[in-house]
Amino acid sequence: MSKLGIYVHIPFCIKKCNYCDFNSFPSDANTQERYIDALINEIKSLCKIKKISADSVFIGGGTPTILSDELLEKLILTINENFDLAEKTEFTIECNPKTASLKSFKLLKSLGVNRLSIGVQSLDDKILKTLGRSHNVKDFLECYAAAKIAGFENINFDLMFAVPNQTQKSLEKTVKTAVKFEPTHISAYGLQLEENTYFYENKDTLSFPSDEQNRKMYDFLISYLEQNGYFQYEISNFAKKGFECKHNLKYWDLTEYVGVGLGASSFYQGVRYQNPEKLDRYFEFANSFVPLWEQNPKQTENDLISEFMFLGLRLNKGVSNSDFMSKFDKSMFDIYKDIVDKNIKAGLLNRERDRIFLSKKGFDFANTVMSDFLLD
Repeated sequence: MSKLGIYVHIPFCIKKCNYCDFNSFPSDANTQERYIDALINEIKSLCKIKKISADSVFIGGGTPTILSDELLEKLILTINENFDLAEKTEFTIECNPKTASLKSFKLLKSLGVNRLSIGVQSLDDKILKTLGRSHNVKDFLECYAAAKIAGFENINFDLMFAVPNQTQKSLEKTVKTAVKFEPTHISAYGLQLEENTYFYENKDTLSFPSDEQNRKMYDFLISYLEQNGYFQYEISNFAKKGFECKHNLKYWDLTEYVGVGLGASSFYQGVRYQNPEKLDRYFEFANSFVPLWEQNPKQTENDLISEFMFLGLRLNKGVSNSDFMSKFDKSMFDIYKDIVDKNIKAGLLNRERDRIFLSKKGFDFANTVMSDFLLD
């Protein structure tokens, strides 16, 4: 049986970025302390009810490293003591360069954190300002140096493209510079306009790259990263050999995971559920914990099949019929023959033996292709 992934949400940040619709916000020290106490209670209560074995932990946000060293240590010790973690657990924490310090990184390393995900976004100060980021390039350089001195080898850079005022030249400079630092993993996300963000509310006054420019940026990312030893294993993710993000692969492979914290989502016991998204409601929930998987219906087989296909097609390897049959005891080609044939004919899907995967052209129309596989 596959071990689970554990996601831990820290909603606090220095300031809201112009593109961000995540459940995150600035806070004071008292709120952060109350939150960590509630989060710890949720973890302990959960693990009293079910023994949860995991081989990946991902502390995300928000900005987890905005917390004091004392709160971070308190939280991570609770995770280590209550979850049954495998010996070689991948343990990731997200970091904003503005909140990094050598002291904190050394502490995290000593507590078992072995992977950093740094929110670089761009190595152009003008673009960082456009994004509303709280850090600049100098902050990143200091952050990365501290991470390496502390002994971190497995480091991801988050990058963004197709943002307002970004040129091809600016993107290429960022990517080429990022590669020189030799991170083991790069996540590159095209800007998505989300409601209730500064970019969305001001979209009529901002200058966004065209669809053609967006595609050119994405094509450059794929080509340049591949030339420099990063293979694309998912639509937005590139890794050196052996450094794919094990935690995120659980989402795409439809492996169960448990999320704890404000608004955290889970797929556990065959149920998808989500923690309360408002802070006051989360405090009530965490301090009088009742398992949410017992209060929500299990997913139907059609739901699971649709998700298996939709998520699996995000991966470069795509979906194999043998994996499908081992999960659902039926052939995906019996269910999706016409859809597969249609997308192959359109040049959007490729098939090799029992496996189907997006073609190069298919990546440009990924959402359209994947939506074909949703069952009623």
